[in-house]
Amino acid sequence: MIKGIYADEADKLHPEQWVNVYHIDFMGEAIFHSTCQVKDLNLDEPEEYGLELTNEDGNV
Repeated sequence: MIKGIYADEADKLHPEQWVNVYHIDFMGEAIFHSTCQVKDLNLDEPEEYGLELTNEDGNV
């Protein structure tokens, strides 16, 4: 189970924080998208993406 927040709540995180980004499909499944810093998030529909705190290597 992935613990995190939806991308539309990314403003609660520090801009330098690294996150794993997951696309949440219509069945509620999380599909890995990328690893980036919060300040670099550029998602068209943030409510469809989940964020998991990580380090720059993508390790939780």
